Amino acid sequence: MRFQIGENEWHETHLLYLPKRNFGGEIEEGHERYVVFMSSEPVSGPVEGYVNLYSDRQEIEVGYKQVKRFMAKTTSKNFILRFFYFAFACLLYSL
Repeated sequence: MRFQIGENEWHETHLLYLPKRNFGGEIEEGHERYVVFMSSEPVSGPVEGYVNLYSDRQEIEVGYKQVKRFMAKTTSKNFILRFFYFAFACLLYSL
């Protein structure tokens, strides 16, 4: 699958999907019960391995979301100031 990222720029992507499982490990019924991921890596081997990699990424995203609660709001484009706000928010979150 090709994904357009610019006027004349395309990126090769791959869709991965698995049936969603409940807490008991059993597959849930119904067409809306799938977990879908998009990857830039070619798919070789079982899809479950890729899902495990993405689950680690989800934990990172949740961590960033929690840190954002402590960040000062700014519209500045100054990288140093924005980095300081992020680092300070990480410190506050850790406390």
